[in-house]
Amino acid sequence: MDNNSLLYLLKPNTTAQVVTATISTATANPDVDAAAERVKEMLVNGDLIATTAPKPVTDKDGNTRNEDRTFLTPRHYAEQGTQRAITDPDIIRRRSQEAGNIRGVSEETRILVDHESSPQLEFDPEARAMLVGLPGEVKKQLVADRVIGDSLVLTLRDQLSHGYDRWYTEFFYQLPIHRLHPGGRGVGNLKSGKDNRALITGVEKHVVGSTAAEYINHGYGCEYGLTLSIANEIRRAGAEFLTSWQDAGRWQITVKTAKQVIPIYMASVLMDRIANGEATGQMALDISDGSAMGARTMGNTYGCPVLQLLTNCTSHPDRQDWYNALLSATTMTFDDPAAQKLFMEREGALGTKFCGTRIMYGAATAGILLSMLLNKIWAKRKLDLFDAYGQIKPAMIDKLDSNVNSIANPDSADFFRKMGWQAAAMMARQVSAEYVEAAFRVSPTLRVGTQMLKDMQRACEAAGRYFEWVTRSGNHCIGYTAAPDMAEKSRRYRQKVNGKAVSFACKPFTNGFGVTALPPLFHQENGDVEDVFHCQRRAMEAGTVSQTVFDAACPMNLNFITDMVQWRRESLIDEASYNWNLFNWLVEYHGIEDRRKGHKPLCPKSAAQATYFVGHGGA
Repeated sequence: MDNNSLLYLLKPNTTAQVVTATISTATANPDVDAAAERVKEMLVNGDLIATTAPKPVTDKDGNTRNEDRTFLTPRHYAEQGTQRAITDPDIIRRRSQEAGNIRGVSEETRILVDHESSPQLEFDPEARAMLVGLPGEVKKQLVADRVIGDSLVLTLRDQLSHGYDRWYTEFFYQLPIHRLHPGGRGVGNLKSGKDNRALITGVEKHVVGSTAAEYINHGYGCEYGLTLSIANEIRRAGAEFLTSWQDAGRWQITVKTAKQVIPIYMASVLMDRIANGEATGQMALDISDGSAMGARTMGNTYGCPVLQLLTNCTSHPDRQDWYNALLSATTMTFDDPAAQKLFMEREGALGTKFCGTRIMYGAATAGILLSMLLNKIWAKRKLDLFDAYGQIKPAMIDKLDSNVNSIANPDSADFFRKMGWQAAAMMARQVSAEYVEAAFRVSPTLRVGTQMLKDMQRACEAAGRYFEWVTRSGNHCIGYTAAPDMAEKSRRYRQKVNGKAVSFACKPFTNGFGVTALPPLFHQENGDVEDVFHCQRRAMEAGTVSQTVFDAACPMNLNFITDMVQWRRESLIDEASYNWNLFNWLVEYHGIEDRRKGHKPLCPKSAAQATYFVGHGGA
């Protein structure tokens, strides 16, 4: 793999440890010295720019200190300067072509990535003008109320600072699988918060026809309770709606969380524009996601009829709901109404969907527990909260109390702090364990199939080889991801660049693609990833671009939105057949005992008549 392709995978201002780990993962070579030599070569060639700056380092006890660290930035970011947006289409085309040389990426996938990167994007001018024109105190209050998130604030500030209005989005791969993520150093992209995403539109505008309008109006009616008259009123109200959204009596809709306010506003703008015959470049990603994609992929891969039914993959006439089934399988109740609402409701902040989504992507009780107590950053860092007896360490309680706004989960911090952190941890652990067991009560095949995948990984580790497979799009996945071996000492490397010494340190690697990592990554690659690739392929054939984020997909020309439903149906049928055969072949290849009972492939005829597998608020 050449240096240009490696640069495609790197973000700006990254530590040498992360850069060498990325190189190791991309090349499937666990030798840290080899990765470090590649970094040296790229420094000498000017492919990487090195800077030294203090970095706050926090240990597992939550203590923070500043340490000088060497940061590495790919040259194209250095050339780009402080502007976060990519405004040059030639850069986008060059970068997407470089992606084709990344290990395991098929030519078909390279073409699809290039196509998805092609549209010029902007923030909706009407909405942007409204937000920029808000008084400062109103903006601060909207941020405090979480109506406006940090990513939106950053993007608007960046646009005003640098004077750009339009940009292109590059996509990078999440190796060792080939999941696509929008890049662009913080500029608005489809992976950002829902408020940010809702404002992004294509520069190219289209008048939306009646068939697509009917689908969109129905979808937003199901999702938010919107009607054409309500949508018109919300659009006319503009900023007033953002500050009065909690007045359900006035707006005649129920907003579940503050994060939905701007998406609802933009959905209203879209519905009103369509009704008025106005051209628009808006997308409708929020009514285009799949029905519980994680559970769906597992159900079709393992051949679980229960999950196939509950994720709406069959011709059953009534809408099914995996999350409601999971909730019904739980046995816990709380006398405290606040606790009941928090934990034991489908849309509760720490409720069924919160836990169920994490279970589908590999989280065990311990992982869900950390996500309940801590914010996304600290949950990922796995802050060392507990002692050997499962009690929160006294020092950690003090840190949670004193730094609650920067460490704790904002959706639960007030509730947990009032009841006491020790009691909160006990309650969260019980709820997490209950949801995990409930999932396996709903689908015993889920537990068995997941264990069989883990058995395959163990067989590979015992034989000294990597777990490998090929996807529907021809991408070759290798089960290796470089993780620092914390038991080993860091190795120091030095290189002269333009007469100056650059020093950096890296720990040797261990394979982070372990037994627990395989199931979620395997299903993400074969489910979400391949589903959006299929939609991209069909959209390209139809003469439009499919914009995607995770399992949501939507054509930039909304006149193709009903076609998108059919494309996703095709993908569902292809996915079920391919993944069923792939899993059965892997079972035989690795010599694993097939312990599934009552399993069978999804019936294509039934799937062809499925109604609720995508959109209309069914996710």
